[in-house]
Amino acid sequence: VGTLVRCKGEAKLFGFYAEFLEDQFVPEGGIFTGILDFLDQLLYHPYTEDGIFCTRFVEGEKRNLINALESAINDKRSYAARRLIHHMCEGEDYSIPRLGTVEDVEKITPAALWEHYQHVLRNCSMEIFYGGRLSPREAAAAFAPIFAHRKEAVWETSHTCLIPVAPQVREISE
Repeated sequence: VGTLVRCKGEAKLFGFYAEFLEDQFVPEGGIFTGILDFLDQLLYHPYTEDGIFCTRFVEGEKRNLINALESAINDKRSYAARRLIHHMCEGEDYSIPRLGTVEDVEKITPAALWEHYQHVLRNCSMEIFYGGRLSPREAAAAFAPIFAHRKEAVWETSHTCLIPVAPQVREISE
């Protein structure tokens, strides 16, 4: 089981993935059910303290993320591409890196992160990609209880900001 963060246009996407053996290849079976239970726990019952994300965990993950962001300069080709997008799309959502910025990460608090997480669970669309031996109907039935927790969502839409022509040619050197 792991996590991913990526961009699709101006939308920032995050998710979870799991790779495991099909139940028929394991004498005891039950792996798929266990993964579904784990996904339910992961999404709807994460570890909290005082009703919000654990401060110790949030601060540790912030430090890890800041270290990753600061070390990005060591991959010059990727760094240059990110900086190009930052300058070329300045003022647009597309200019924000997929993992954010050090300044934004430093502002994160456990309470604010918890509130944002709850907002995402309530309002953002979720997609399931399943590759295995179950039929689409069986897979949908297996995943349905996980999403029964969700109330009717208020869907957000994002609008792409199109800027047809740059006001002036800029040259930037670092």
